Order: sequence, then C-alpha cells, then structure tokens
Amino acid sequence: MTDTPGLREKLTAFVKQELVRESDNGFPKLNQIPDTYLQAGLAYLRSLGEPDRAECLDALAVRGARICGLIREPGPYPAHPFEQQLDTGRNALQISPRLMGVPLLRTVVAQYKMDKAKSVPSLISEELFTYAASIRSVKAPELRKAVKAAFATLLGLRKVEKLGGGEFLYLCHFEGRDIGIGIDYGGGYAQLRYGVSPIPDDLRSALGFSLERTLGVGFGNWDLITEETLGSSMDALCDCIRYAATLPSRFASWIASSDQASR
Repeated sequence: MTDTPGLREKLTAFVKQELVRESDNGFPKLNQIPDTYLQAGLAYLRSLGEPDRAECLDALAVRGARICGLIREPGPYPAHPFEQQLDTGRNALQISPRLMGVPLLRTVVAQYKMDKAKSVPSLISEELFTYAASIRSVKAPELRKAVKAAFATLLGLRKVEKLGGGEFLYLCHFEGRDIGIGIDYGGGYAQLRYGVSPIPDDLRSALGFSLERTLGVGFGNWDLITEETLGSSMDALCDCIRYAATLPSRFASWIASSDQASR
C-alpha cells in the first residue's frame, strides 16, 4: 500500500476511533496487560481532566498511527505537541515500586543482597527490597509452556519454530486465517515481547502488529507476569493477538468506507 498524506490521516482517525472506544469502556483490554510502561501511561491518562485527556488521546492516536505498521514505509509523521508531556508524566509514575517490572525487581533484590554481603550502605530501601522479594515471577521455561498451552487451546496452534536465542514463531489458524506470532523471551527488560503477522498479507509489518503499538500506548513488552497472574496474562495475550490478527482487514474496511463516504 502506497503511503499518502490522506492515507496517514485516515490511519490516525482509525486509531483514534479504537482509542476512544477503549477509553469509553474503561480500558477493558489494556487494563489486563502486564506491561508497566503501558500501565503507567494509563495511570497518567486517568489523572488528567478535560481538555488534557482529549489532547492525550489525540497524541496517542498520532503515535499509534506512526508505529503500528499498517502502512509500508510510512514516512515522517509529525509528533503531537502533547507527546512529550505524556512521556514525562508516565516516566514520573514509573518510580513507584508497583510500576516496576519483574526484570527490574530482580535487579533490585540482587543489588540489595550484594550490598548487604559487602556490608555497605544500600541505595535500595528495606521497603523496596521487601516488596521486590515478594514478587513471584515466572521463569522463561514455565512461561513458554503456558504460552504454548494457551495458543493450542485458544488460537489453533499448528506449529512452533525456535528461531534462535529466546525467539519463537508460533503458527496458528484463527477464524479461518493463518497467523504467525513471534515471541521473544530473551529480553533483559521484558519477560516476553510479541508481534502478530497475518500470512500472507501486503500490509504485514516487519515487527508484527500488536494492540499496544496500534493504540500508541506501548510496544508489546510484557514485564510483570507473576505466578498469581500467569493464567490471566495468557488470556490477555490471546485477546491481544485476536485483535492484532484482524487489524489489516479492519483497516482496509475503514479505508473503503471512508472513500465511499467522501464520494
């Protein structure tokens, strides 16, 4: 698909519609995603009054249109003026322990224990260490097992390919279409990263689609999957994948209806 300014505007309008629907319903999909970057952004968005909330949704729509990958070689998308304020507000909230991901909390525990072993003052407070040590994270082998079981049950899993390192490709058949789901379990700052590619599809993104990238709220980096939330996290992952798998056809329908309405 060739990128044009008009097409970019339509993509931004499409993303804005998706955002408004999610926002008006209280963020039912996004609330379930164990991604501290995303959750900090939602917390900041909820703290805003009008008209800042509307400006923030506009900024997210612009960001989502820029990165979601529905257009090949999309070219430069000008940043929305509110994007920097959004980033500053979200980053300020991520200092809260409950908005720290599992990889960071593991580092906190390791650093505190190292400081104690060396009998040196630690920059990690006793309170933060106690909280970090209480989080029962899920190790990669257990996470891979849970993902495979969820995909087999909910997404018609047909084949799993190990691509190297911590990267896996899951080939599934969902609602009459073949999809490829790429998951990387090897990141130092996330427990898993995912992307979905409909197969075949002219709109396929090199990174794969994700709900978070489409809505401009995150990058598909999940970092707060615990033993207690493993089941709900797998349900949320499958829900995100279902959404991402339908994006190209839904966007194409949006373009067609927009073109028809303009005639």
